[in-house]
Amino acid sequence: QASLKANPFGAMAVEQAMSQIQQRPTPANVPEGFVWDERTGWYYHAATGYYFDPSTSLYYEPTKGRYYSYDHESGAYVEHQAAADQGAGDADEAPAESEAQQSAAQ
Repeated sequence: QASLKANPFGAMAVEQAMSQIQQRPTPANVPEGFVWDERTGWYYHAATGYYFDPSTSLYYEPTKGRYYSYDHESGAYVEHQAAADQGAGDADEAPAESEAQQSAAQ
């Protein structure tokens, strides 16, 4: 906290970020580690590169363009064939990669 007091701009940035987080409640089914990506409108997990759509509970893997669902019985991710065949079917269109992701890929 001392560093935040020494740098008022840091404290302001933290307060602003916290207010933005509070403005967008995270649905209960969003897995841990996924954060809202304002640019794509989906939740994004930086470590895996996957997106998550809480309205369908589908995961999207952008490098292969595949959708997955989580099978709670087996503990495995299973390719969601209907979404793959129909370009996500009921799911929203696949999110575009953010600029940060495109930079990291290069």
